Amino acid sequence: MRGIYNITATVALLFASFVAYAQSEVDEQQIYEKVAAYTAEQYDAEITKIDAKQPEQIRWQHGLRVGYGPHGIISLLMLTGDISRDIYMSDYMIFKESRSHSLSDEIRSARSYWGKEILVANISAEYFRTVKPWLTLGGKSSFASYHAGKYDIVSHEKILPYNIYTVSLLFNVRFEWLRRDFIQLYSGVGAGLAARFEYNNGIIVPMVDYTGFGMSIGRAFHGYIEFGGGISGWMRVGLGYRFNTK
Repeated sequence: MRGIYNITATVALLFASFVAYAQSEVDEQQIYEKVAAYTAEQYDAEITKIDAKQPEQIRWQHGLRVGYGPHGIISLLMLTGDISRDIYMSDYMIFKESRSHSLSDEIRSARSYWGKEILVANISAEYFRTVKPWLTLGGKSSFASYHAGKYDIVSHEKILPYNIYTVSLLFNVRFEWLRRDFIQLYSGVGAGLAARFEYNNGIIVPMVDYTGFGMSIGRAFHGYIEFGGGISGWMRVGLGYRFNTK
């Protein structure tokens, strides 16, 4: 007898829940119909009912970024071939003259000296397009340079400039794994080519670039910081702008 009572109570509870759910659906539909009718009558306009369960929409279609990053191992090797020195306060010349083997060579070498080095770290520019709410594809370029010179020991005039430039062009993929209104967290990877120019010599090599952790702060105008490696350096900071074409 108790079993029959429990089954009856359960069925009644389920029926009551179904009726309440159906009633809420009917109420929502009635509200929508009334609001739509009122809007059409008063303002001659239509309203569209939005499904709360619809897929996440792409917020920004395009974006541009500019950034700056100190050298990492790959970018420094690409530019100078040396990672054993302080890249900010350099008192050590990478490109030293070979040891002289004669008195005339020693005298000629003593008439000049190498000046201070200037090392321009990585400046980057990027365009990206959002193809999924969590996925962006784009192109990225970076630039860095090294500058030094040999000077006359008497007049202190530059008699021999020495300049090296590196340029890269990469295809970049970024994955946003946390998306909020004001903050996004992401990782990314890029691959392409990098070129090094020195006097009339130059080389082109395959190159990679990656972001292990990146954070974007802002909406259309935003700032960002990244930690990773590759030709763009071990850390990058910069500003960007996201926009739509329609």
